[in-house]
This record gives sequence, C-alpha cells and structure tokens, in this order.
Amino acid sequence: MKLPNPFPEDWDCWVKLLPADLEASARRLGAFQRARALASPLELLRLLLCYVMAPRPSLRATVVLAQLGGWADLSAVALFKRLQRAGP
Repeated sequence: MKLPNPFPEDWDCWVKLLPADLEASARRLGAFQRARALASPLELLRLLLCYVMAPRPSLRATVVLAQLGGWADLSAVALFKRLQRAGP
C-alpha cells in the first residue's frame, strides 16, 4: 500500500509560513506538553496535517507514514491522545 505524503521535501518551506510563536503557543495552550515520541510541536502539526489531508484519514496510516519518513515514531493510540489534547 502506497501512502501519500503531502509534505515530502518542502516541509521547511511550509514551516516558514507559520507564526513565529507557534511552538510557544502550543506549549502555553497545552497542545504540546512534553517531547517524548515527538520532538516538537511542529512534528505534531505535521502529523495532524498529514492525517486531515489524507483521502481516507487513518491514525495508523499516519503514524506509519511518519515512521517510514523517519520524523516521528509513536503508536496510533499515542497520536490519538495527542490530537485530543491539541483541540484548542
């Protein structure tokens, strides 16, 4: 099964378009509390965007995509819990 990657090599270009205080805001609002399986709020945002942009969103497919890309390593359940906390 081939998984689509909406942010292959140009992720850094997308990051430049984001607000400068994104990481501080994510921590202040509780969307990102600690670096464990994800190193930064940007990685959480990347996972969220990959999930919502998929033709048929799947938490499992999203984490497999991240693992194959080498930029995140967590379970589908862990991603689900992170996305729940990222609401605000």
